[in-house]
Amino acid sequence: MTQIIFYSNPNTISNVRNFELFEAATEIRIDAITLVILFNTYNLVRKLWGLPSRQKILRRSFDFTSDAKTLLEEWDNNSDEVFFIGGAKQEVIKFKKYIIKSHPNLKLRTYDGYAKSARTELVANLTKGSKLVVGLGAPRQEQLAITIAQLNLCSHIYTCGAFISQTAQAGTTYYPAYINRLHLRWLWRVWHEPHVFKRILLFYPKGFYLSAKFYQRFKSKIR
Repeated sequence: MTQIIFYSNPNTISNVRNFELFEAATEIRIDAITLVILFNTYNLVRKLWGLPSRQKILRRSFDFTSDAKTLLEEWDNNSDEVFFIGGAKQEVIKFKKYIIKSHPNLKLRTYDGYAKSARTELVANLTKGSKLVVGLGAPRQEQLAITIAQLNLCSHIYTCGAFISQTAQAGTTYYPAYINRLHLRWLWRVWHEPHVFKRILLFYPKGFYLSAKFYQRFKSKIR
């Protein structure tokens, strides 16, 4: 059975209406440091009051500051077949060059996220044991992940947000080390991707408002 791993932040929480798509996830990883702090504070308070609590949550994101680095190295070592869909045509070309250069053993296939025929081609080429990474933005990436998972054509599906576009733009070092260390990735994105500022204004308040409900409903899936 295909495993689905969603990476979630206030934007995805706000855009995935009524949380119905999250129900299909095998695992949910939190890629916003603000939510990590919020959820860990809640658990600390419960612990201090002698109530059941869970182990500390760590920020995990599909980018080179976190899970993408580890997973790509693992897949490269295993010569795995990995599929990526997302980004515009030229971004996909640049992305593939960067990834192949640093992970030469990877059997990599990439698909334009805007091409109408891409999804049909993707489904036709997926193989048992392969991995799929979807970067179409919420909620489209979650919807596609669930649709393909129901076909049971690959072993794992991951959502990755803007990872393909970011890698095409700056290779494996989109975030400078000091930005990552200070947890200012959101500010870096606002500076380099102006549309992110509008997203923060429009969707983050609702995402934070819904975060408590989200945590209570899916805490067993959060890793």
